[in-house]
Amino acid sequence: MKLPADKQPILRVATRNMDANPNGDIYCYGPFFHYIIHLTYISNVLQCIMKMKKQFLLITTAITLTAAQISYGLKFQLPAPGCDIVGHLSSVEIQPSDNLGLIGRKRDIGYFEMREANPHLDEGLMEIGSNILIPAQFILPAAPRKGIVVNLAEMRMYYYPENGKEVYTYPVGIGRVAWQTPEGTGKITAKVKDPTWYAPKSIREDRAKDGVIIPAIVKPGPDNPLGRYKMSLSFPGYLIHSTNLPEGVGMRSSSGCIRMLPADAEQLFNMVNIGTTVTIVNQPYKAGWSGHHLYLEAHSPLEEQDDKNSDLNLTPMVKAISEQVNHKLTKVNWKEAQAIAEEELGIPALIGNLTVNQMVTTYG
Repeated sequence: MKLPADKQPILRVATRNMDANPNGDIYCYGPFFHYIIHLTYISNVLQCIMKMKKQFLLITTAITLTAAQISYGLKFQLPAPGCDIVGHLSSVEIQPSDNLGLIGRKRDIGYFEMREANPHLDEGLMEIGSNILIPAQFILPAAPRKGIVVNLAEMRMYYYPENGKEVYTYPVGIGRVAWQTPEGTGKITAKVKDPTWYAPKSIREDRAKDGVIIPAIVKPGPDNPLGRYKMSLSFPGYLIHSTNLPEGVGMRSSSGCIRMLPADAEQLFNMVNIGTTVTIVNQPYKAGWSGHHLYLEAHSPLEEQDDKNSDLNLTPMVKAISEQVNHKLTKVNWKEAQAIAEEELGIPALIGNLTVNQMVTTYG
């Protein structure tokens, strides 16, 4: 890709923006309006760049795992003010015995995230040696960057440690249709290692309809669906926990609890404290900034909110973008935003920029 002469790239971080940018790159542009942009702006961009470099190194480590390894959560430095995007896209070659879920789990990406990012892939005809996209780049949800944030539509958790310097992110399994995971703000009320599962009567009766008999009490061990780590929530009856069925992580697979990959649950369990805030949101559309560039990330709405008999409801997308634009003078490509919303690839894509006047007002 050749940039205009007046736009000198300081740093390139790979992302998917295929329509506007065939190479799929995000650029934190240098100060190409030297005579109007204040040094404060340059300082903010440099902070963003340094933290993005650290993110690149961290994600590169995560994606070089061997087939026998399962990764812990993805860890990134929190971006500087004005930068809402973390992570890096990559591709890997399909190996013998690979499947979409396994490829994702080895890199801490959920099944539906992999499915969204590779919509034309036929899982029954995965060709050994061909490339597959790893969508490990994210716009941070529109929620306080504190404690645990779960975005149901994305099927992904974000954990912000108290030091305020980094963010961990994990794929999660959430409640099936009619067994929805609740939205709202609560906290962790208890932590138990190697828990016993006292199966609720409602779950036992529901599974019995399918001929599955669940005992009232399941002791710790390989048959326990809670895995080895349980974190109770102030939402009555709901947990964050590990699982003995990692294939269900990144899917709507639970009876309302939040499931994690075993290694991820262990890592989170050892970092969080009782009282840690837990915020659960449902944001199929996330908008965010990288420097003076505005991006949109679109996921498929949850099934109970997605009316297949009507046109796509773009109101949540417009709201997400408008909240980011706020009073900034921003040129938004609404046609591109709609196309991104319709594609539902789950990848940040460029939709707008600050105007010159806004850069003068903000940084001048």
